[in-house]
Amino acid sequence: MAPYRPRLRADVTLQAEPDGGFALIDRVLNRGVGLDPVTLALVHALDGRPLDEVLGGVEQQGLPRADIETKFRQLARLNLLEDAGTDIVARARALGSGGQLPPLTLPEARFACQASGGCCHGYTLGPLTSADVARLQALDLSALVAGPYLDEKTTPAGKTRHYLATVPGDEHCVFLQKDNLCGIHARFGAAAKPNFCQLYPLQAVATLDGLKVYDNGECASFSTSSRSGPLLADQVPELRPLLPAARFELYHPVVMLTPGAQLDHGHFLRVTRALWELCGRGLGSAGDTVRAASALSRRFVEALRDYPLGPGQPDATLDALVATDPAELYATVARTPPTPRQLSRVALVAGILHESIEAKLADATFQGSLYRQFADAIQLLRRVGLARAQAGRTLAEDDQRVLAITWGDDVEAALRASLRYQLFSHRVLIDERMLPATLRLGIVHAVTILGAKQSAASARRGVVTLADFDRAHTMTLRILRLPVPMGVLVAYEDDAFDVMDAAPALVG
Repeated sequence: MAPYRPRLRADVTLQAEPDGGFALIDRVLNRGVGLDPVTLALVHALDGRPLDEVLGGVEQQGLPRADIETKFRQLARLNLLEDAGTDIVARARALGSGGQLPPLTLPEARFACQASGGCCHGYTLGPLTSADVARLQALDLSALVAGPYLDEKTTPAGKTRHYLATVPGDEHCVFLQKDNLCGIHARFGAAAKPNFCQLYPLQAVATLDGLKVYDNGECASFSTSSRSGPLLADQVPELRPLLPAARFELYHPVVMLTPGAQLDHGHFLRVTRALWELCGRGLGSAGDTVRAASALSRRFVEALRDYPLGPGQPDATLDALVATDPAELYATVARTPPTPRQLSRVALVAGILHESIEAKLADATFQGSLYRQFADAIQLLRRVGLARAQAGRTLAEDDQRVLAITWGDDVEAALRASLRYQLFSHRVLIDERMLPATLRLGIVHAVTILGAKQSAASARRGVVTLADFDRAHTMTLRILRLPVPMGVLVAYEDDAFDVMDAAPALVG
């Protein structure tokens, strides 16, 4: 077999930076990659020699072999070498030449508004487009609102942005009627509403796999709305004109796989597709599926961090991973119960998340009520984690009564759908990092179940209803996308797999 002779791609160039450093400029993927001294030495050595000679030559400069190999893998993970990520580069090149992205939805995804009014509470309602403002100003809204219906805010750049006004305290849109219906919709039709109102909770992001259109999961009736109405794929043609122009711009970041290990988003799309397909197979309970997804994610991270050096990598490693037998993943998690250490890490992260929102608990607004619901559930998760991790520690009777509440197949299906939707959506990353978002998946699962059980307990029910689930699910997703809680998830990203592995065992 001929020796592997790695080279940079022909359309990747080395460029000197104003600060004296160097960067590789990738004009196909539209990014620059800064180079540290080890990577710069490696780049200079990629002159057509066999890989062993390249690595050995750089090592002779007094640089550690392990560091050199790590930096070589990074170049391949970012598709900067001529035989790495060739399909990704080809698709990006075609798109740059005028190609179109096809729509992409989860095959079973549906959506139909249930008129709960939840999407009109506690949100910043805007910014409105100039067309939205003009459309509203052309309507006779005097019968719907007595006062101003637009709020103006000035950006740091001095630009004025318009938002729908909200009622202080309750924080609902001024157009929301007592029957939870939109006054604009009721009086003038759906097309009269601002575009983002017509879209919500549907969102879109342009990826190399296609224009992803998805439900963001925050609908107050998620368990029903996500399985009602037409297929989302059939709704895309009418949704496209409502999308902001920015949603058609390619989202193709460098993903932080683990601290210090970067990955091209095209490879990451293969990882996430394998995960959301796994969650759609129905091979185990929702909790088992969280743990199976954790096991597969861990394998992805470990393999992509230390894959074999050679031609066609990391693509070949990914090929093998996506072919993993799902049944084997479920069998693995079934025989590996969480350890006391993993249980204690769940308790630790839960405690830190609670501390991060304590200042908001006295807020007498709709948002404050969400914080208080979240605080009750996350504190219960912490107590359960500590009790299960420490031999001889018992839970209070009230906590035991909450934990004893069960749920049926309807809630089980909603939990599984939530996990699948999150893995398909923007929630699969936080600040372009994989592990904090993985950590969030485990917390969302546990806090949603515990919050739903607390809701059922307060109503003296022994079984969780879909209404209990929806209330807890919406609350959890809304809190865990806020900056401060997300900062906690980033800070504790090293606990991602421990939490994913252990959290389901604490709530069943």
